[in-house]
Amino acid sequence: DMMMQDSAYSMETRVEDTTISGSGHSSFLTGVHRDKHNVHGNSFGDANYQEYPYWFDLLKYERPEMHTAAYHNWLPMADAALDFSVCGYCVDMYVTGSDDSIASRLATDLGTKQMDAVTIVIDAPDAAGHGYGYHPSIPQYVAAMNQSDAWLGMMMDAIFARTNYAEEDWMVIISSDHAGSGYGHGSNIPEHREVPLIIWGADSPGTIWPAPDAVDIVPTALHHMGVEVRPEWGLDGRAVGLEPTGPPDAELGVNLVFNGDAELERGYWPSGQDASIPGWTDNGTLTTWEYGAPTYMLMDDPGPSDRGLNYFGGGTSASSMYQDIDLSAIQSDIQNGNITYSLTAFIGGYSTQDDRMEVLIEFFDSSGNLLHSGGIGPLYADDRNNTTGIFLRADIGEVPQSTAYVRVTLNAYLSYGMNDAYADDVSLVLERGTV
Repeated sequence: DMMMQDSAYSMETRVEDTTISGSGHSSFLTGVHRDKHNVHGNSFGDANYQEYPYWFDLLKYERPEMHTAAYHNWLPMADAALDFSVCGYCVDMYVTGSDDSIASRLATDLGTKQMDAVTIVIDAPDAAGHGYGYHPSIPQYVAAMNQSDAWLGMMMDAIFARTNYAEEDWMVIISSDHAGSGYGHGSNIPEHREVPLIIWGADSPGTIWPAPDAVDIVPTALHHMGVEVRPEWGLDGRAVGLEPTGPPDAELGVNLVFNGDAELERGYWPSGQDASIPGWTDNGTLTTWEYGAPTYMLMDDPGPSDRGLNYFGGGTSASSMYQDIDLSAIQSDIQNGNITYSLTAFIGGYSTQDDRMEVLIEFFDSSGNLLHSGGIGPLYADDRNNTTGIFLRADIGEVPQSTAYVRVTLNAYLSYGMNDAYADDVSLVLERGTV
């Protein structure tokens, strides 16, 4: 609680879809997703830490004078990523042991040694979850969380007691490689994939919007250390907590859908990997794919003439995602009546397959009552002449005068195999006028 008032934070930070420690640790300590660092579970034999190293290596590349220290309980990832063959001299001090021993050692070292960049990874909450269950009603799990908080408090006290603390500029980033339910994790579901991210000492305290990703941790830390991320490093994340964030105020005459073109973060080559999609609440495997993959969407397939690099794809199963758009900034215009909406999107699929995308719109009052619904699609293979591509469709109607917010939903229906339901350039525009 002491830290939250001075922190940028999100309780919906997304981790890797595998929700396994090896891939999760690798992502938040390298700043790239698993298709780059190549750790998809808890095996590290094929890890690509040479190309995408532990973040200390990037820091030392730009600022070799920085003193780095790593304190790890769970060793498989750390031993592989900090090995001299890939890390070289990137870490000045590597300490291993039990949670209590490494936390106590770090607190001591903070008071006696030069410290510029530190990583500590502890295991107590995860061990308690596996042993007793991941739930706040379980005393052993709560005790592990409280013990972790006590270790954090001990380390924060050590920071505050540093001789030169007043001249130093500390940032403390707290997060996790996965969440859990029951006695485990490993599923691509919100209960396993959404974790807290707390950035104490951020430039702009408050809620981080849109919800960040675990790969944002490394760019955020590097930014704080005065290191500009080089494009050739290929990092996937972005620095967060730098300025006040929140959904933009609604306006008439502009597209109200955030990230409706799938361009806010990079897309994937179509595979089983499920990207998090900023600005959308993702209830399945809907993801962002790159144009150009053989047997999927190519750049010259039917679609937007001004398309970007990415589009939305259904992933590996029937799936959906939505975003709620607050209309309070234009409430008086809506209450006066004669406001129309135009919902448009390019939707489609692959060849003769009936995987298909649907875009729905729902208008709600301030009590959550549904006032009106509409939508476009879905397009079956026959509707697009068995052609691979996405095609512009629209739904136009009147906005109910009691509307407080609107929900836009993408539903990707699966016929068989991979879900080749596609969409791009999803747009909702409200304007004065009548239908």
